[in-house]
Amino acid sequence: NSAFNDPLVSRAAVAALLDAGIGVGVMREVSAQEQANTVIEADDEVANALQALLAGALGPIEKGAWGFPVAGIDAAITLGADFVASVRNK
Repeated sequence: NSAFNDPLVSRAAVAALLDAGIGVGVMREVSAQEQANTVIEADDEVANALQALLAGALGPIEKGAWGFPVAGIDAAITLGADFVASVRNK
């Protein structure tokens, strides 16, 4: 998920996920309050594994509770402003 409505940021995030060996089911531009850190919402085991795989790739990462799991999707990742700034400053 991205609250930044920027296709360059979305492409950079998908590339980082694919580079880490993580499949991407969908990339959504959402209306949400921007946060500094990227947030991974998943079960603890999955969130911990993703956090380790993505260390540094999507900026600072924090874990959050996944309120609405989706069948066939293991996690929801919402991009943070720190990641967006790093992409836009390249």
